[in-house]
Amino acid sequence: MFTHSGARKKCHDISGRSSNKKEIPSSAPSKWPGVTQLRALLHRYQDKDDPKLSILLCEALIGVYLSLLIYALDLYEINILYRLVTNPFTAQMWSIVFGGGLKKIYSVRTNLDARPKPARPESSPADKQRLKLHNKVFGNTSTLERSGGDDPLSVKEDEKFVAPEISIASYLMTKPTKRATTPSIDYDSEDSFQSSDDDYDDDDEDLLPKPKTQVSEEHTDPNSYSWCLMRYAIVRYTLYTIKKFLPLVGIEIPELPASSPLLCSVLKMLDKWNIALREKVELFGGPPADYIPGCYTDNTNTGPSILKYKAMLEPHNTPFLSSHHSTLPAKRLWLRLVHIECLQDIFIRYIFKKRKDSISDSKEGIIDDETTDSGIGSTIASAVKVIHKDQDPVSSFCINQSNQSVMALSTLKEIIEMDIGMILQPPSWLEDETEYDIEAMQYPQVTQEQTSDFIMVNHLSAPEKMLLSRSLSSPMTFQHNTLSSTGSSFSAEYEKIARGAKMMVRRQVNAVRKMAAHPQLPYYLVGCQDGAVTMYEWGHNTALCSPRVQGSFSKVTQLQFNTQGNKFGVSDGEGLVYLWQCGYSANTTKPFLKLQCHNKQTSDFDFVSSSSLIATAGHSSESKNVALWDTLLPQRSSLIQAFTCHEHGASCVVFAPQHNILISSGKKGDICIFDIRQRLLRQTFQAHDMPIKSLAIDPSEEFFVTGSSDGDIKVWGLNVHNLLYTFNGEHSRKNFFQSSVSGVLQLAVTGQNQLYSCGADGSMKVRQLPEPDLIVKTYSNMY
Repeated sequence: MFTHSGARKKCHDISGRSSNKKEIPSSAPSKWPGVTQLRALLHRYQDKDDPKLSILLCEALIGVYLSLLIYALDLYEINILYRLVTNPFTAQMWSIVFGGGLKKIYSVRTNLDARPKPARPESSPADKQRLKLHNKVFGNTSTLERSGGDDPLSVKEDEKFVAPEISIASYLMTKPTKRATTPSIDYDSEDSFQSSDDDYDDDDEDLLPKPKTQVSEEHTDPNSYSWCLMRYAIVRYTLYTIKKFLPLVGIEIPELPASSPLLCSVLKMLDKWNIALREKVELFGGPPADYIPGCYTDNTNTGPSILKYKAMLEPHNTPFLSSHHSTLPAKRLWLRLVHIECLQDIFIRYIFKKRKDSISDSKEGIIDDETTDSGIGSTIASAVKVIHKDQDPVSSFCINQSNQSVMALSTLKEIIEMDIGMILQPPSWLEDETEYDIEAMQYPQVTQEQTSDFIMVNHLSAPEKMLLSRSLSSPMTFQHNTLSSTGSSFSAEYEKIARGAKMMVRRQVNAVRKMAAHPQLPYYLVGCQDGAVTMYEWGHNTALCSPRVQGSFSKVTQLQFNTQGNKFGVSDGEGLVYLWQCGYSANTTKPFLKLQCHNKQTSDFDFVSSSSLIATAGHSSESKNVALWDTLLPQRSSLIQAFTCHEHGASCVVFAPQHNILISSGKKGDICIFDIRQRLLRQTFQAHDMPIKSLAIDPSEEFFVTGSSDGDIKVWGLNVHNLLYTFNGEHSRKNFFQSSVSGVLQLAVTGQNQLYSCGADGSMKVRQLPEPDLIVKTYSNMY
């Protein structure tokens, strides 16, 4: 190729110019041409619509570089790729191919012969001795006297333009210097040009079958894993060097669309190449088995993360295992790329990362062939994640509806707001050791942050896996052992624990019983044991308002906003329900409605349809424990319908607007389903052996969830009320002392089928449930 021949004819040693006393430009690329007069001349005669000369030079430089890169990538010219990688864009390269300004500083003796010289008295020997001592202590003065005259020396600067010494193509194809090459590879590309054609000339009969066998080797197969990895690394390095070089020339990256649309399109094209090549590497699913035999991680290292993977920097650890001399160019290019710091994360990720098929095989071994066609087994195998663990029970929680990665939970002593985005959607480096090391190398300040209060459990326990592998002909059951009652210690059933939540605000509020978040605005309500109700804004310490103050009312049993967010209600232990208007101009100090719904206690309530109706669940002396109320009617006639059900009282109630049904639960573990339009009891069945303490319905209304006082959680179908899943002991508290607070205290299902739960065991958990269509198919698959 002409580039190689031109480069060999030049034999230009970049580092040897100073030894030959050649003039080297000292101006920066952004100040090109580096001479003040030339810069002023260019600025004077340049039209406003014309592009800057430095931009044109950059476009030419990058155009030549990319043409050589495309040629080398298309024909797999390893030597050209190596020289392009070894001769990157630098300020020194700019001065070589485009020249630059050179400042010379020299002394000029001023001629004072034309001036009348004043008569100077003859200096005595004492004056001369004093002058020598003065010069010895304070140095020589700025004006130096000649031995035969009085002319001083002045310092002057002279600017000069140094012409370029080599073309762009010749520079890029220049043989790299010894300090830039990898010293462990004894290979000269210029010698290979002369001997590459002689290898097949000695004995044609013996060498005919060799090209066929070499095609399967790693360095001769352009579609091999190593070649795909090197192409990806080269394109990424090209993109990195261009983005780093443009500011040196005075071209800012954000201004490229206006200053140079051509360079902007080039960067976008390289971005697309980078993504496409990365996806091609990821199609392999990881490195082949025994990819680099001598490349292992050093887990005993306690220093920087790169030292853990120092084996990949060894010269003998390359994927090109053949000892033939034809592999030397590939080995040299591989080692050069591995030693580039900005590319080391690529090689660490795609050399040491485990293959995806091996991970999936281990997961498939859990479910085996007993999984049904519905895919329920693989979906339900997602991990339960513990968001918070405390010695005290977690009584309630609420989720920010405008940002569902933010939530607040309450204990007996405080309210904690936290960001759980990294738990719901954890980054890859939280679950993968290799990705974690890469993240530690790139962002050490992020990975060093630790939160001691919140933890995340990523894997199922061994008993869960055994139960998961059973047949799906019956409702799925998962048995959980109780977590340790100490603050941060956990039992051995949890395989892996990682930190992920971030605490935002702590509020010192005692005995919180219920919490509710506004459906649109960033507000939430807090109700306490002493009857106080306070509204807070997410992320702020001060309260917005206090609809009820402490000490004047009975304990709060439930808080609810309506769907529109313009009303909220509070039920208490005396059987009363209070309603307030919610808005910027609404009066939150006084409720607009007060209803005596049950004569003993109102445990729960929910807004029905257009929010003018409310459904209540509680305990009345006449066993009318579920009732419908119209808030637009006078209080004496506001009761529309009362249902006699749930012996010893109803504990929870929830409304399904799409089905127009009302679901209530009782203190003996029974479930009642009512038709709102006909105002009839449609069905009742026994859901738990213990009292039901919480009830939730998913937004798509395909299933609902119940939680009992013994800590069990069950998922039920809504159309056909069959049991779908059971999570036994999810929030059971087993200790020596009996407590009045027990079981599952609150449940919630989000639109992403994430089941949140908290309970008396002091834990706040989230679990990913299957998709709604898979849950609907469960009933038909079981029968």
